[in-house]
Formats: sequence, structure tokens, C-alpha cells
Amino acid sequence: MGAFVFGHGQHRKLIAYITDALRTGSIFLGVYLLVVAAILVFAATIGGHMSPLLLVFPALPWSLLGNLLLASDGLGIGTWVGLALNAVLVFGLGYICQR
Repeated sequence: MGAFVFGHGQHRKLIAYITDALRTGSIFLGVYLLVVAAILVFAATIGGHMSPLLLVFPALPWSLLGNLLLASDGLGIGTWVGLALNAVLVFGLGYICQR
């Protein structure tokens, strides 16, 4: 009951629409990953003991939330989880922007 029936041209338009949205989401994700990679390269070339803290900025607000909830280990956990969550959010934002 209620099966979706597409006409000849509608199916191709739907596929093109989804492909465009995935492309935009991938572009947003690529830019985000380039920023994270630039921070990693910058931190590696400086070589200071505080330089990895630059990764906290693209992981905001999750790094601060992890620090509040998990105390001493929370900043590291929140940073790595925040980088992954923000990557998913950036892809989703790019996907939604195309729509």
C-alpha cells in the first residue's frame, strides 16, 4: 500500500538530486578534513608539547563537554569524539544546504 511510483524522468531527477547533495556534503567534509590536517601538520612542525591542543578548536564544543563530564581524561576523549561528530555534522550540513 502506498508504493512510490516514479515516471521515467522523475527517477533520473531524484538520482541527480541525491548525487548533488552527496557531492556538496563531501565537499564540506573535505574542507573540514583539510583544516584538521593543516592543524596536525602545523602541530607536527612546531613540535612543542602544547601544540596538539590546537585540535581542541575544530572539536568544539564536544571537547569542553568531555572535560566537564569526565574530568581529567575528558579533554582528550572529548576532542577525538568531537572531531568525529563534527565531521558527521559538517557532512550533514553540506547535504542539507544542497536541498
